[in-house]
Amino acid sequence: MTYRLPPLNSLRAFEVAARHLSFKDASEELAVTPTAISHQIRGLEEYLGFPLFHRLTRALELTRQGRAMLPKVREGLECFAAAIESTRFHEAAGRLLITTPPAFASRWLIRHLPAFTAEHPEIQLHMAASVDTIDAHDASGISGLEGIDVRDDETELFIRFGRGQYDGCRVDRLFVPAYAWCAVHVCCSGCGP
Repeated sequence: MTYRLPPLNSLRAFEVAARHLSFKDASEELAVTPTAISHQIRGLEEYLGFPLFHRLTRALELTRQGRAMLPKVREGLECFAAAIESTRFHEAAGRLLITTPPAFASRWLIRHLPAFTAEHPEIQLHMAASVDTIDAHDASGISGLEGIDVRDDETELFIRFGRGQYDGCRVDRLFVPAYAWCAVHVCCSGCGP
């Protein structure tokens, strides 16, 4: 679906002016003139077909439409900023997503993460806990990772509670619990068999 959006600069000018309720303060934040902010807002209002501000003597006040639009514009700009920042950080440092059984995450892994992040501050660490990483007791032929796609671009490491036979994965045993029929294994996405 193609969206016809107003220029991003005018949306940014609107968000800053609405936050400050001042074209002058908005201009200082964006390092442009108050006239430039005024032109951006006027262009946006023409594009939308309704005013965003009541221009009072020495003051601005958002219209009903401006108040309604502001939270979504702010959310959109924050999403743009987050997307750009995550891309910059990902390229510069690296990213690791670990998917693990919930009990393993809470009882063992969480305690060890501070030491890992202290040793590797360049890695952006993300963790997901999922019961899909636990093999069923009656599983006779474990053929894969059931509900989890190990070939996606997001996950680099799976910690599984199971038998350790997962096609297309390199599997390393972490330890074997004394009370269970299975072992905890590490499966690396993209690893060969």
